[in-house]
Amino acid sequence: MSNKSSIFTFDRFDYTRMAAKQLPLAVHTRCAPLLGLAFLFLINTIIGLFGVVVPVWIISIGPENIILYQTLLILPVCLYALVIGPPIIWTAMSDAANAAPVLKITELDIKDFRIGLNAQWKDVKSTKRTYSRSGLTGIRLDLRHNIHLKEYSFRVGSPIWPFRRRPTEAYVPLTFLDTSPSTLASTIENLVVDHGGEIQS
Repeated sequence: MSNKSSIFTFDRFDYTRMAAKQLPLAVHTRCAPLLGLAFLFLINTIIGLFGVVVPVWIISIGPENIILYQTLLILPVCLYALVIGPPIIWTAMSDAANAAPVLKITELDIKDFRIGLNAQWKDVKSTKRTYSRSGLTGIRLDLRHNIHLKEYSFRVGSPIWPFRRRPTEAYVPLTFLDTSPSTLASTIENLVVDHGGEIQS
């Protein structure tokens, strides 16, 4: 059992080392998936708009014409889709139109221009991968000091509620990029460990 464990560790170590040799990394967004995401939420927003307008119109012509459960269940869901849809569409379209690198990783630092991150590896205390139902979506960096970032939650891989982010935390989204999330996460983890940090499970 111990032999299998050591072999796995060796293989993973070699893999992250191999990824790190490709430094510096200049990572761009993938346009097609982002446009697909924007289109999907555009449809949801349109449906949400109809789901809000129609019940309001029915109520205006006669409150007795609308069923109670439609107001209590359908209307809040449609309002939610109507609120989150436009910022997600705008974010996806903006990322898709950005031809410049959005993420740069070197042996000394990491820069994420989407969230305003510019941190040296020696200042990163620990790192932890973040997941959603679709799999690996991002990585969290714990810094040794407070950092000011763009508080924006409408990008896959970002925390849903920005105010839950601690001043020393930075969430780096790894989806919809031209380098796989696993390769980026392994490279970041390797560099953090090389500079005295640790990986949290």
